[in-house]
Amino acid sequence: MGSLLGPLAACVLIALSGCKNHAPRDPAGSTATGYSDPTEAPAFPLSAAIARAQARVPKSSFVHAEVGSEDGVASFLVCFCSHEEIQWFELDAESGEILQHENTAVDAEFAARARTIVDSPAAPLEPEKAIARAVAAVPGSWARLLDLDAESAELDYVVEVVAGDVVKEVRLRAADGELVSVCDFEQQFEVIDYDG
Repeated sequence: MGSLLGPLAACVLIALSGCKNHAPRDPAGSTATGYSDPTEAPAFPLSAAIARAQARVPKSSFVHAEVGSEDGVASFLVCFCSHEEIQWFELDAESGEILQHENTAVDAEFAARARTIVDSPAAPLEPEKAIARAVAAVPGSWARLLDLDAESAELDYVVEVVAGDVVKEVRLRAADGELVSVCDFEQQFEVIDYDG
């Protein structure tokens, strides 16, 4: 299976840089990189993938997780940050097995954004609880993406949930899980050069 770390790693950089969404998607859900959003829930849930990766880096702070598919094979990207680096995990979406783990040093600008999360005075709600609250807000849904948004006045979780053919974006306060909004997912097309 080809590695999703390259294309998906840009998602976290984009999320922390203030862009609303991730890789450029066409209306059918595929991207310029061959990556696509799954339309059915994976066998291993996103919350369990986050917990499994977090166990490997317990002192790092959660930033981003999503499930995606490349050439029909689904996997998770789960990311955590510290002051100096990002920890990237790729996990199999069927078994939850950790396929890859990489560390990436960050530049000063990115480190400053990461400090917003790492140094937050209030410990954020656990990612698994944020997912559970978002899924409860949209009955019959499952979570395919979770971001900790450092761009809002307060730290917010942004969760993409899927219920059949409907995709919703659920925003929750990270400090206490308070529901901020539930809205239709809006595609934003961007051109991202993954090769440099």
